[in-house]
Amino acid sequence: MTGACLRIAVTGHRCLTETASLEPAIQKAVERIRTACPGWFYQVYSCLAEGADRLLSRRLVQSLPADLIVVLPLAEPEYLKDFETDESLSEYHALRQQAVAVLPPASNLPRPLAYREANQLLAVRCNLLMAIWNGELARGPGGTGEAVELFRRAGRALIWIHLGEGPLYGTLMEERLDALLIR
Repeated sequence: MTGACLRIAVTGHRCLTETASLEPAIQKAVERIRTACPGWFYQVYSCLAEGADRLLSRRLVQSLPADLIVVLPLAEPEYLKDFETDESLSEYHALRQQAVAVLPPASNLPRPLAYREANQLLAVRCNLLMAIWNGELARGPGGTGEAVELFRRAGRALIWIHLGEGPLYGTLMEERLDALLIR
């Protein structure tokens, strides 16, 4: 690997119903990343949770292209219990097979503290968070709102696609992309 490396964490809501309507914003985010960090090497860090994690991981790995690094919040047999359908398990395994590395959990915490710890690892290792998020404060530990807040407090760059209701739905929001250039 030569040149600078942009480590992108992905997060977001698990229940996404209209993913096609988010595609233009995802493509715009990919272009913003390329513009902000031309010629860089890209890595995507993801827990591969259902919904936004998988959608963003798939698109970033294909479009940039980027290496995928899986961050497991729980021991894998326990984590797989979070995926209720055979389709979800198949999708997880297909993406996991593309990974260049799988990072096991640092400790044996119960849910949702394990998800909080995974978010903390992402905030330490990555210099950009890309999220599909409704813009609301965290409702508990380990969620999307908490991940966003961790990145903000760390002074990291943030790109997020607004998932809330109303006219902002699907709008691409950016925070501190200029911070990428000083890392």
